[in-house]
Amino acid sequence: FEDFRVVVVRGTNNIEDLRTDFDATPVNYNERQVHIGFATYAQYIAAEFFASFEQEKKPVIFTGHSMGGAVAEVAGMPLILAGKNATVITFGAPQAFMAKPEELTPEMESKIIHFYSRNDPVPYLLNELLDKLLGKKAKL
Repeated sequence: FEDFRVVVVRGTNNIEDLRTDFDATPVNYNERQVHIGFATYAQYIAAEFFASFEQEKKPVIFTGHSMGGAVAEVAGMPLILAGKNATVITFGAPQAFMAKPEELTPEMESKIIHFYSRNDPVPYLLNELLDKLLGKKAKL
């Protein structure tokens, strides 16, 4: 791991994490609407690690499962949008961005990779809510 850095964000593990999961109030985060619980956690990651990433200039991979994947996606977004060498890989993550398909940039679509199981309901829960709020299919 000398050539790159990996930030692994754990998924839901306790009652406090469940509060984070269910606090889906939209807030602005880097000019995009995101889930407040995920944004708060991502801000903590940014405060802890981003200064060292800037100094090292090594590629960074953000990854996580379930809530951890959504937080990894939000945490990695500022670096991706700034043209930094960052990639996000999620596993069974719920939707973090409150975005219509046309609002996602090509950088976001090419640098964020999601893996899902059809039998896992978590990735689809927020999508269903957003579909109702936006009046059309939301895109991850």
